[in-house]
Amino acid sequence: MEAETFSPDSYVINIIKRAISNAQNIRIDGKDLGNIIVLGKDGEYYPQLDDMEAFCRAPANIFKVTVLSEPGFDREEKKFGRNIDELMWHAAFHASQGRLMEGCCRDDVVELQYWPNLTRVPVSPNSLRIAALLSRYPTSIALAYRFLRVEPTEIYQ
Repeated sequence: MEAETFSPDSYVINIIKRAISNAQNIRIDGKDLGNIIVLGKDGEYYPQLDDMEAFCRAPANIFKVTVLSEPGFDREEKKFGRNIDELMWHAAFHASQGRLMEGCCRDDVVELQYWPNLTRVPVSPNSLRIAALLSRYPTSIALAYRFLRVEPTEIYQ
């Protein structure tokens, strides 16, 4: 049985990834969904939206991306920045919707390099168990869901 996949290029995760790779500061405007300022250089983001899940699941072609020459934050606003890794987790988790990322397969071995702050990111019922396994023992995706007795879609996400 072949797992359903999704292309990250079709979602905001690709826009965020490019900003980080190019150390760019950008504003991602999702019209009625709100906007996010990504400071790729500083590794921070500033969400200005009500529903992160809807923003991350929206098709990439609805977003308007503006490169910011200077973010224009004063010192007071700057303290509300969040870590960019948290935004990447949100974007990938919501875009996945239980599907594997295109180019990945069930037999790929996954190792969690560092623990996410599970109080700040979306999680599934077994996220803690999955993170514990993958941080301690690099494991194939297929073996992980059999070993933990969870649905494959939860591991894929």
